[in-house]
Amino acid sequence: MTIPHYYPARHRPEFLAAHESGHAVGYVVLGIPLEYVTIVGHGLMPLAHTQPVNLSQATRRQQELINTSGVLAGLRINYWRVTPLGVMELLIASVDGQFEVRGMRSRQTSRMDRANLVDAPADLAIVVERFGNRLDAAEEVGSFWQGCEKFVDSVATAVVSVSAQLLQAGEVDGDQVEQLVHQAMTGKTPCIPSWVGE
Repeated sequence: MTIPHYYPARHRPEFLAAHESGHAVGYVVLGIPLEYVTIVGHGLMPLAHTQPVNLSQATRRQQELINTSGVLAGLRINYWRVTPLGVMELLIASVDGQFEVRGMRSRQTSRMDRANLVDAPADLAIVVERFGNRLDAAEEVGSFWQGCEKFVDSVATAVVSVSAQLLQAGEVDGDQVEQLVHQAMTGKTPCIPSWVGE
């Protein structure tokens, strides 16, 4: 069974809020100042968007984690998880242009279009630049994805908190995002992958 690509749900407010909150929480947890996050557009940016104060503050590895965090948060709000095979298809190569996902509730596998996630300027384009068509990178890719999943799991309460505020207000400034993240993460430690420091 083939399902549509990741973004048909993009106009669903809950999806937009979860996806952008995944990015926003990533910036805050990694100590990169955030200007705003929006699901209604901002100035010349008509679409949902997360804007750091200075994008160049993020290292390449930090940006990989931040970008992937938004994708994972978006998948999870729709109750999808990428299977181990799907991770390889998504980040290395796919013979049919799709990748395998499994329903978190149904446990059924499906195929999802990968182009809108990996083709520039999509979120995972930066990751595919590192791993794409490297058939020898399967172990490294698996470790990368697991690290991102553990990170998103460890900050899930913050993603939910920021997402709820986004659904209510449409746009949240960086200071408020930081407050929400710190409140939600009190007593919790984010699980930042070791490769982020490379």
